[in-house]
Amino acid sequence: MKLGYDKRAGKTWSLVSWKSREDPSPGAFSIEHDANESSQIFNLQGPKMYWTSGVWDGQIFSQVPEMRFIYMYKYNTSFNENESYFSYSLHNPSILSRVVLDVSGQVRRLNCHEGTHEWDLYWLQPKTQCEVYAYCGPFGTCTRDSVEFCECLPGFEPRFPEDWNLQDRSGGCVRKADLQCVNESHANGERDQFRLVSNVRLPKYPVTIQARSAMECESICLNSCPCSAYAYEGEECRIWGGDLVNVEQLPDGDSNGRSFYIKLAASELNKRVSSSEWKVWLIVTLAISLTSAFVIYGIWGRFRRKGQYFSWTYRWPSNSTIFSFHLQIQNQFFSEMSSLPLLLNN
Repeated sequence: MKLGYDKRAGKTWSLVSWKSREDPSPGAFSIEHDANESSQIFNLQGPKMYWTSGVWDGQIFSQVPEMRFIYMYKYNTSFNENESYFSYSLHNPSILSRVVLDVSGQVRRLNCHEGTHEWDLYWLQPKTQCEVYAYCGPFGTCTRDSVEFCECLPGFEPRFPEDWNLQDRSGGCVRKADLQCVNESHANGERDQFRLVSNVRLPKYPVTIQARSAMECESICLNSCPCSAYAYEGEECRIWGGDLVNVEQLPDGDSNGRSFYIKLAASELNKRVSSSEWKVWLIVTLAISLTSAFVIYGIWGRFRRKGQYFSWTYRWPSNSTIFSFHLQIQNQFFSEMSSLPLLLNN
């Protein structure tokens, strides 16, 4: 593989990612060689720096110390008036090896296994995608060691669902409902509210302001429409304006976990409350049904011992029908149900 510039011809040797796993058109990431004497390898996301190998010292790149222990490759660099490039090759040409720039921006070196003839992952950079700037886009959260690295913050949804499903999460997430301060007619005029997001690595680039309490910190963010979130800890008020990037969900018990409050439209919080109320009503209904069943069973047992008749009538309002149950309990049990139409008086 060769990365660099042919200064005479004005050509660039670079590696470009696919747009998605199914779309081979040029994607958001590219690997390029620094034209200056540092001979760094830059991983770019568009025009922005995504990852760098560090300076070449003649043997390894400063940010890739493991190169000292990889003996199957030989490296070569050149920097002169005609060209500048970095290249590598294998000492053993019989080994099949390739370098891939993934749609996620990871550089992966793969070697073909002789026995299984499958590609084995040999090396990759950056190792932790959650550390990459805005990997999950605005208002996305990143979770390490998860099948799905990226999710949207509560109250948000993918900006570009099709790209998101194809593992391109760079577009991030957008609000499901506009804030009241943006759209005065939204949510019947109810003021925006906050929802707790806990056990995370806080978003990048907060602004620290003076506030005497958590309530004052919340009030400052609520009364500033551009404020997206706030956090109050140790008498320090931090607020975030605009997009939230690099929110990382940490595992339970991680001492680095922090909490912040994200601003949402009142309608989003009301949905959450309605869902909770529905669950409560379901539990109450089930409890009443079970209690009724035990009572009926007790009455049934009483009449069974006496060998008497038991009659129960129930009105079903939807179709105006009366169901009558006549039970006679002697040595054998039988039930008969009859339905009779009922003319309702309007």
